[in-house]
Order: sequence, then structure tokens, then C-alpha cells
Amino acid sequence: MAPIEIPDIYRKFRLLIEYSHASGWDAIADHFGAAVGTVKGWGQGNDAQLRDRLPPRHLDKFVDLIARALPETFDADRIREIVFGPALLLEQVLRARSPAELEQLLNDEADRGRIRLVRKPDRPGLIERESSAPERPVHLVPLGAAFRLECDAPFPVRHVVALQQAQRLWGFVPAEINPGQRRILLPGFGDDGAPDYMSEREQAGLHRFIVLQTRDAVPVAIEASDRPEFALDYAALAGILGFYRGQPAAARHLYLIELMIGAADDDD
Repeated sequence: MAPIEIPDIYRKFRLLIEYSHASGWDAIADHFGAAVGTVKGWGQGNDAQLRDRLPPRHLDKFVDLIARALPETFDADRIREIVFGPALLLEQVLRARSPAELEQLLNDEADRGRIRLVRKPDRPGLIERESSAPERPVHLVPLGAAFRLECDAPFPVRHVVALQQAQRLWGFVPAEINPGQRRILLPGFGDDGAPDYMSEREQAGLHRFIVLQTRDAVPVAIEASDRPEFALDYAALAGILGFYRGQPAAARHLYLIELMIGAADDDD
């Protein structure tokens, strides 16, 4: 049978990798039981075939690969529309999934009980104060006040990704692990080896801190941008969510805490 023409095969594979629905070219090739060069050749073309041509025996696997990245509500006709449509259609769906999928993930898995806020003493000699009352889901922190976050992991911690959301802005937060105590600390440790503090001096309002504990290390593309000043767009956020969802359920954990920054301090 003649190869099947599918637009933008190469770009569609790249999108699946960029949004972490596939961990890389090796994973895609393994899905088809083919070599990486063969899979790339379907999209780029070579001496033996035109570009954007898929062997008929691989069509079902290609449809399945795309379907895994789409919302579960998409029926077979909608899936095939994206399979046989331009890569732009797939990219639009992947970009649109991020905010809604995050909220669903938080509803399903967010653990608010194992993450706590620790405020820095206002004056030398005062003990640290922790705001951990379960009946108060949003913690109040004055603008500019120093604080840190701690997570008590239910099982040993191997890898962590920490995110901060302020309105529509997203970014990474430094996080370090204290393996002996199964603790995750944001923003980590200071030069003296003691837990460090952070503060928000500009963005008043509701801030959400999300900590993702995973079995595997984050993909290189995510790790390379893991710095405080890096602003996440929805494509990057989708990549992180896709990576997290790909972790075994028994080897991942999600922590969530909400801080109202800039409000009056009523902890006293």
C-alpha cells in the first residue's frame, strides 16, 4: 500500500516532545518499533520517499500517539481532524489544555496538609511562627516579609519542581531536599547551611506555590530554564504538567499552598 499523506508529521512529533507528551525522539521511535532516523524521515523525507508520508501499518499507532495528548472529551472524528490537519491545530489544543488541566490536577491531587508556611522572626530572639491552621486555606503575608515553605514528604524525595503563580504570571522557585528528614524546602538552604528565606516585594495579591515531587529527573529543557527569573508560558507549563502526569501515581506527590501577599498581618 502507498504511504499515507499526513501534514506536518515532523512538527507534530516536535510538539509532543515540547509539551512533554513524549520524552524524546527515542520514546517516539520505540512507540512505532522503528529507528529514530526512520521516524524523522517520515516528516522530513529522504531519498526513498517524499516528506509527510506515513507507512499505512503505523497509522493506528500515530493516531494513538496524538490521541494521548488530547483531552479525553475529544471523539474519534475530532482526533482524526487533528491527525490529518496542520500542526497548528495540535499546537492550539496543547496550549489551551494547560490552565484547565492544572486546575483539574490540583483538584485531584493537591496536598495542602503537608506544606507549611514559616515566617522569619521579626526581631532577633523571637521564635519563628508557622501558619498551619487547616481551617485557613489562604495564609496572609505582608508585602516584603521574609518567609519560607516546607513540605513533609510521605515517602523519600528524589526530584522536585516548584512553581509560583501570581495572577497570570508563572515562574520557578528554588527548592532543595533534606533527604534524611524527607523535607522539601523553598527556597532551599543559605550559605550557612540553614534554611533560607524569600520575600515578594512587588506582586501583591494571591500567590499559589505548587511543589511537584517526582521519581524521575525533570527533562533537560525544563531543568535548563529552572531559575527564579524565568517566566513560564503555557507551553512550558504544559510541558511540566505532561512530565508530572507521566510519573507513576505511587511515586509522585503534589503540594499546594496559597498566600495572600500584601494583606494586613493578622497573625499577631
